[in-house]
Amino acid sequence: MIHRQIKRAAAAVLLALAVAALAACGGDDAATDNASAAGGGGECQPQVELTTLAAGKLKVVAAQYPPLFTYEDGELGGVDGELLKLIAERACLNIEVELQSFAGVIESVAAGRADVAAGGWYITPDREDVVDQSAPVYSDPPVIVAKEEISNLEDVKGGIGTTQGYLWVEDLQKYAGDRAKLYQSPDAVFADVANGRVDAGLMAVAEASHRLEQNPDAGLTATLMEPLEAIDASVRPSVTNFPHRKNVEGVTEALNAEIERLRSSGDLARILEEHGIDGKAAEVGE
Repeated sequence: MIHRQIKRAAAAVLLALAVAALAACGGDDAATDNASAAGGGGECQPQVELTTLAAGKLKVVAAQYPPLFTYEDGELGGVDGELLKLIAERACLNIEVELQSFAGVIESVAAGRADVAAGGWYITPDREDVVDQSAPVYSDPPVIVAKEEISNLEDVKGGIGTTQGYLWVEDLQKYAGDRAKLYQSPDAVFADVANGRVDAGLMAVAEASHRLEQNPDAGLTATLMEPLEAIDASVRPSVTNFPHRKNVEGVTEALNAEIERLRSSGDLARILEEHGIDGKAAEVGE
């Protein structure tokens, strides 16, 4: 026990030095930092077993995406960040965060450079080919952002903005034709709806809620989109998960059990509401 504690103390010193070195040479495209979860100490008794790349660590990769994931000044936050902290605590793991571009997140997990991805990643058949996917965590249905409450997309006669990469992009382009405007970021969609360059934005409820909270004077509203057969995601809303390394024995089962525990305890709904999202998003159905 004494030798184990000495090793842990030495590891903590090395970890602190690594953080300092990374802070000194961080770049704009990607950054690696470390965030300690509660637990992981010498007396911690794991209540859930997670096989990870490095002993005692859960390596998380994500892009900054409030309110679903944030990492600033060594503080892990957002919905997924808070959930992973609770899971890591029960697994007696310290969380190590790598910030990446959206394009690099799934690739990092698939290449075995991280244990799990965070930030509201949807469950898709294509991703199943390169990573394992957990059970659904929460739903993220589309909303219509406009200067007045609009729930029926058919009532939007002008331009409709949305962000590249959403599952509904192809459907929207088929439905709206050249009225569909694609953007690189949700911020750009929100800004162009506010300044009148497009009549409405089709956004995920989580990102729309965050931007409305951050911009209360924008004069915009977000209304849950009524189901429209032409837009499949409005009929069958997307659900998020925690993509993780493929074919690591027991990890999918352990994550699924923790997600269900967080849902049953009410912690999932509570965390969603604390980040401005309706707690009903925790009810993902069958």
